[in-house]
Amino acid sequence: MDMAKTNVLGGSLAIGHPFGATGARLVATASNRLQRENQRFALLTACADGGLAHACILERGVQALLDHDGKDVETTFGAVFQLSYEAYGAVRTVDLVPGGGQVAVTAANRREYVRLYVQHTLVTSVAPQYEAFARGFTKVCGGDAFDLFQPEELELLVCGNPELDFHDLEAGTTYEDGYEAVSASVRRLWTVLHGLAEPDKRLFLKFVSGSDRSPIDGLSRLGLVVSKNGSDDARLPSAHTCFNHLLLPDYSTIETCLVVQVLRERMLFAIAQSEGFGLR
Repeated sequence: MDMAKTNVLGGSLAIGHPFGATGARLVATASNRLQRENQRFALLTACADGGLAHACILERGVQALLDHDGKDVETTFGAVFQLSYEAYGAVRTVDLVPGGGQVAVTAANRREYVRLYVQHTLVTSVAPQYEAFARGFTKVCGGDAFDLFQPEELELLVCGNPELDFHDLEAGTTYEDGYEAVSASVRRLWTVLHGLAEPDKRLFLKFVSGSDRSPIDGLSRLGLVVSKNGSDDARLPSAHTCFNHLLLPDYSTIETCLVVQVLRERMLFAIAQSEGFGLR
């Protein structure tokens, strides 16, 4: 699919094709916000594994246009009713109205310009891709129950909860093969995990479960299992991904003052190097 990067009055709009399962509903939600909040809006993020959908964010250029005091809009922004974007190394231009290259954006028509820009970017430009996807999706998942969901609820079902609460993950974790919640190695594990940056937390979830998303009802429902995997201080943490099962060496002979640091380094190495070298 095409990944186009579109200039927006000095900002840029990254467009991922196609949209995920929430595409049409997210477009409707964004349009409603556009009207309800006097053009102040942040478009919802549709996110799903496999690169199906990415963020669509109207950046500072459009917001600056909407926030401008109305004086000298034409000379300040120099915009016309056209949209230009790069695709496959070529710049393409689309008229938002007939003869759009000759129609200047003014204080009087700027909201119409933004409306047409959003309509083209989120609806018209991806209509063939989205319609094909929607037919397949509704064929498998369509039905009366589908219409019961709000856009945000459907996004949670498809994408999972975007918030990663590792305290919730800890609360739902069980331990085997000699480990308990109060074991020293287990306490060190959670010290390390709670201190990870957000991207590393997602890598850890993918490492142990195959997905970097939280279940819709929280990470406690993931059912993480942590087992002792010997006491070889040279061994890395490993995982049975299909069973949400982390195999954690005891690291019992490393000096106490260093063991947390060593565990952190080995955990980061394991989660970062879990793909490649024939493992992808």
